[in-house]
Amino acid sequence: MMDRLSIQASEQSVHAGFPTDAGAALIVELDGAVESARPASTASSPSAAPTRARDPVARDEVERATIWKARKAAFASMGRVATNYYVQDGVIPRTRLPEILHRITELSEEYGMRVANVFHAGDGNLHRSSATTATRRERAEELAGRIVEACVEAGGSITASTASASTRSATWARCSASPISPRSRAALRASIPTASPIPAR
Repeated sequence: MMDRLSIQASEQSVHAGFPTDAGAALIVELDGAVESARPASTASSPSAAPTRARDPVARDEVERATIWKARKAAFASMGRVATNYYVQDGVIPRTRLPEILHRITELSEEYGMRVANVFHAGDGNLHRSSATTATRRERAEELAGRIVEACVEAGGSITASTASASTRSATWARCSASPISPRSRAALRASIPTASPIPAR
Protein backbone atom coordinates (compact mmCIF):
# COMPACT_ATOMS: atom_id res chain seq x y z
CA MET A 1 0.00 0.00 0.00
CA MET A 2 1.22 3.52 -0.82
CA ASP A 3 -0.11 6.89 0.24
CA ARG A 4 -0.53 9.90 -2.04
CA LEU A 5 3.00 11.30 -1.67
CA SER A 6 4.53 7.86 -2.33
CA ILE A 7 2.35 7.47 -5.43
CA GLN A 8 3.32 10.89 -6.74
CA ALA A 9 7.03 10.21 -6.18
CA SER A 10 6.87 6.75 -7.77
CA GLU A 11 4.92 7.99 -10.79
CA GLN A 12 7.70 10.47 -11.57
CA SER A 13 10.11 7.59 -12.17
CA VAL A 14 8.08 4.49 -13.10
CA HIS A 15 4.97 5.95 -14.79
CA ALA A 16 2.84 2.95 -13.86
CA GLY A 17 -0.40 4.84 -14.29
CA PHE A 18 -1.38 5.18 -10.62
CA PRO A 19 -3.84 8.07 -10.08
CA THR A 20 -1.79 10.82 -8.41
CA ASP A 21 -4.90 12.39 -6.90
CA ALA A 22 -5.76 9.22 -4.95
CA GLY A 23 -5.34 9.24 -1.18
CA ALA A 24 -3.69 5.83 -1.30
CA ALA A 25 -3.24 2.74 -3.45
CA LEU A 26 -3.85 -0.74 -2.10
CA ILE A 27 -2.21 -3.50 -4.14
CA VAL A 28 -3.91 -6.88 -3.84
CA GLU A 29 -2.39 -9.92 -5.51
CA LEU A 30 -4.19 -13.27 -5.59
CA ASP A 31 -2.46 -16.58 -6.23
CA GLY A 32 -3.99 -19.74 -7.62
CA ALA A 33 -6.14 -21.00 -10.48
CA VAL A 34 -8.51 -18.52 -12.10
CA GLU A 35 -11.57 -20.44 -10.89
CA SER A 36 -10.47 -20.34 -7.25
CA ALA A 37 -9.11 -16.79 -7.35
CA ARG A 38 -12.19 -15.18 -8.93
CA PRO A 39 -14.40 -15.30 -5.77
CA ALA A 40 -11.58 -13.80 -3.69
CA SER A 41 -11.07 -11.13 -6.32
CA THR A 42 -14.72 -10.14 -6.13
CA ALA A 43 -14.67 -10.05 -2.33
CA SER A 44 -11.53 -7.87 -2.22
CA SER A 45 -12.76 -5.40 -4.81
CA PRO A 46 -13.77 -1.96 -3.48
CA SER A 47 -16.73 -2.12 -5.86
CA ALA A 48 -18.22 -4.66 -3.44
CA ALA A 49 -18.76 -1.81 -0.96
CA PRO A 50 -20.10 1.75 -1.33
CA THR A 51 -16.82 3.62 -1.74
CA ARG A 52 -15.28 6.14 -4.13
CA ALA A 53 -12.36 3.81 -4.82
CA ARG A 54 -11.20 2.98 -8.32
CA ASP A 55 -10.45 -0.63 -9.08
CA PRO A 56 -7.93 -1.09 -11.93
CA VAL A 57 -6.87 -4.68 -12.59
CA ALA A 58 -3.67 -5.80 -14.32
CA ARG A 59 -4.64 -7.27 -17.67
CA ASP A 60 -1.43 -9.20 -18.23
CA GLU A 61 1.96 -10.05 -16.73
CA VAL A 62 3.52 -6.84 -18.04
CA GLU A 63 0.99 -4.66 -16.22
CA ARG A 64 1.32 -6.76 -13.08
CA ALA A 65 5.11 -6.35 -13.11
CA THR A 66 4.75 -2.60 -13.65
CA ILE A 67 2.47 -2.27 -10.62
CA TRP A 68 5.00 -4.01 -8.38
CA LYS A 69 7.85 -2.04 -9.91
CA ALA A 70 6.10 1.16 -8.87
CA ARG A 71 5.62 -0.12 -5.32
CA LYS A 72 9.25 -1.22 -5.01
CA ALA A 73 10.46 2.10 -6.41
CA ALA A 74 8.59 4.16 -3.83
CA PHE A 75 11.58 4.62 -1.49
CA ALA A 76 14.13 5.40 -4.18
CA SER A 77 11.68 7.79 -5.80
CA MET A 78 11.58 9.91 -2.65
CA GLY A 79 14.82 11.39 -3.92
CA ARG A 80 12.68 13.24 -6.46
CA VAL A 81 10.70 14.81 -3.61
CA ALA A 82 13.54 15.82 -1.27
CA THR A 83 17.32 15.69 -1.27
CA ASN A 84 17.23 14.14 2.20
CA TYR A 85 14.69 11.93 3.88
CA TYR A 86 14.51 10.10 7.20
CA VAL A 87 13.29 6.48 7.01
CA GLN A 88 11.83 4.58 9.93
CA ASP A 89 9.65 1.52 10.47
CA GLY A 90 6.86 0.89 12.91
CA VAL A 91 4.39 -1.91 13.50
CA ILE A 92 0.75 -1.29 14.35
CA PRO A 93 -2.42 -3.37 14.65
CA ARG A 94 -4.04 -3.55 11.23
CA THR A 95 -7.35 -2.26 12.59
CA ARG A 96 -5.66 0.98 13.75
CA LEU A 97 -4.09 1.80 10.37
CA PRO A 98 -6.55 4.58 9.35
CA GLU A 99 -6.21 6.19 12.76
CA ILE A 100 -2.40 6.18 12.62
CA LEU A 101 -2.34 7.59 9.09
CA HIS A 102 -4.57 10.45 10.19
CA ARG A 103 -2.24 11.09 13.15
CA ILE A 104 0.82 11.07 10.87
CA THR A 105 -0.89 13.66 8.67
CA GLU A 106 -1.50 15.86 11.70
CA LEU A 107 2.14 15.58 12.83
CA SER A 108 3.36 16.20 9.30
CA GLU A 109 1.44 19.47 9.20
CA GLU A 110 2.58 20.41 12.72
CA TYR A 111 6.26 19.94 11.82
CA GLY A 112 5.98 21.32 8.31
CA MET A 113 7.47 18.17 6.79
CA ARG A 114 5.95 15.88 4.21
CA VAL A 115 5.80 12.23 5.24
CA ALA A 116 5.41 9.41 2.72
CA ASN A 117 3.95 6.13 3.94
CA VAL A 118 4.51 2.75 2.33
CA PHE A 119 3.18 -0.18 4.29
CA HIS A 120 2.04 -3.78 4.41
CA ALA A 121 -1.70 -3.53 5.00
CA GLY A 122 -1.76 -7.26 5.73
CA ASP A 123 0.60 -7.28 8.71
CA GLY A 124 0.65 -3.68 9.93
CA ASN A 125 4.30 -2.98 9.02
CA LEU A 126 4.52 0.74 8.31
CA HIS A 127 7.50 2.31 6.48
CA ARG A 128 7.69 6.08 6.76
CA SER A 129 9.92 8.53 4.92
CA SER A 130 10.06 12.08 6.25
CA ALA A 131 11.18 14.50 3.55
CA THR A 132 13.70 16.88 5.10
CA THR A 133 16.96 18.74 4.50
CA ALA A 134 20.44 18.26 5.89
CA THR A 135 19.94 21.23 8.23
CA ARG A 136 16.69 19.86 9.68
CA ARG A 137 17.89 16.41 10.71
CA GLU A 138 17.15 16.89 14.41
CA ARG A 139 13.67 18.11 13.57
CA ALA A 140 13.10 15.04 11.40
CA GLU A 141 14.27 12.73 14.21
CA GLU A 142 11.89 14.45 16.61
CA LEU A 143 9.02 13.98 14.18
CA ALA A 144 9.94 10.31 13.75
CA GLY A 145 9.87 9.89 17.52
CA ARG A 146 6.43 11.44 17.78
CA ILE A 147 5.13 9.07 15.11
CA VAL A 148 6.59 6.08 16.93
CA GLU A 149 4.89 7.23 20.12
CA ALA A 150 1.58 7.27 18.24
CA CYS A 151 2.25 3.73 17.00
CA VAL A 152 3.00 2.51 20.52
CA GLU A 153 -0.06 4.23 21.96
CA ALA A 154 -2.12 2.39 19.33
CA GLY A 155 -0.76 -0.96 20.53
CA GLY A 156 2.17 -1.23 18.15
CA SER A 157 5.93 -0.89 18.42
CA ILE A 158 9.09 0.39 16.78
CA THR A 159 11.18 -1.80 14.46
CA ALA A 160 14.83 -1.77 15.40
CA SER A 161 16.15 -2.63 11.94
CA THR A 162 15.75 0.81 10.39
CA ALA A 163 15.95 3.12 13.37
CA SER A 164 19.20 4.57 14.67
CA ALA A 165 20.23 3.75 18.22
CA SER A 166 19.83 7.38 19.25
CA THR A 167 16.26 7.54 17.96
CA ARG A 168 15.28 4.24 19.57
CA SER A 169 16.78 5.25 22.92
CA ALA A 170 15.14 8.68 22.86
CA THR A 171 11.80 7.17 21.91
CA TRP A 172 12.04 4.61 24.68
CA ALA A 173 12.81 7.35 27.21
CA ARG A 174 9.70 9.30 26.17
CA CYS A 175 7.41 6.28 25.98
CA SER A 176 8.63 4.96 29.35
CA ALA A 177 7.19 8.07 30.96
CA SER A 178 3.92 7.96 29.05
CA PRO A 179 0.73 6.13 30.15
CA ILE A 180 0.79 3.23 27.68
CA SER A 181 -0.50 -0.26 28.34
CA PRO A 182 1.77 -2.93 29.93
CA ARG A 183 1.52 -4.98 26.72
CA SER A 184 2.66 -2.05 24.57
CA ARG A 185 5.45 -1.23 27.02
CA ALA A 186 6.71 -4.83 26.90
CA ALA A 187 6.67 -4.79 23.10
CA LEU A 188 8.58 -1.52 23.01
CA ARG A 189 11.15 -2.76 25.55
CA ALA A 190 11.73 -5.89 23.45
CA SER A 191 12.27 -3.85 20.30
CA ILE A 192 14.73 -1.42 21.94
CA PRO A 193 17.28 -3.58 23.82
CA THR A 194 19.61 -1.82 26.22
CA ALA A 195 22.56 -4.06 25.32
CA SER A 196 24.39 -4.00 21.98
CA PRO A 197 22.13 -1.51 20.20
CA ILE A 198 22.37 -1.01 16.45
CA PRO A 199 24.82 1.88 16.00
CA ALA A 200 23.61 5.13 14.54
CA ARG A 201 23.97 5.18 10.77
